Amino acid sequence: LPRTNNDLEQFFRQTKANHRRITGLRNWNTYIQRNGELIVLIRDALGQEHIESRLRSVDYTTYKKCKLEWCSRLNEHVERRRFNRDPKAYLAALEHEWEQLFC
Repeated sequence: LPRTNNDLEQFFRQTKANHRRITGLRNWNTYIQRNGELIVLIRDALGQEHIESRLRSVDYTTYKKCKLEWCSRLNEHVERRRFNRDPKAYLAALEHEWEQLFC
């Protein structure tokens, strides 16, 4: 085991630099909130051996279940972002949705 976490810090620094290079944004907080904190593991996963065969071994029902759990967990952040961006439009859409449910 390394005595320090320099390797981990370098990994995060490189991941942030790649995000900055792609998007042109220095801050990646909204990116993490929108896509989840495990998005940083994609860069590592793409370099792994036999990644395609490992992904193909996952059956569709397991994938759908995990995807639903992932989306429901991230939904709170997405809804908060939608509200902060345009509160009036968000509330109008919410009122319309409730109107459809209860009328």
